[in-house]
Amino acid sequence: MTTRAPLLAARGVSKAFFGNPVLRDVSIALQPGRVHALLGENGA
Repeated sequence: MTTRAPLLAARGVSKAFFGNPVLRDVSIALQPGRVHALLGENGA
């Protein structure tokens, strides 16, 4: 099987709101032809 390059990749993402960290060192790679979903705590 051939490995294809990711369509979109993000590595080491961190985010804080008002000094409260909500993401810390998150990485994701989206492959072409695959279906992805990202859901938060409230389903959004």
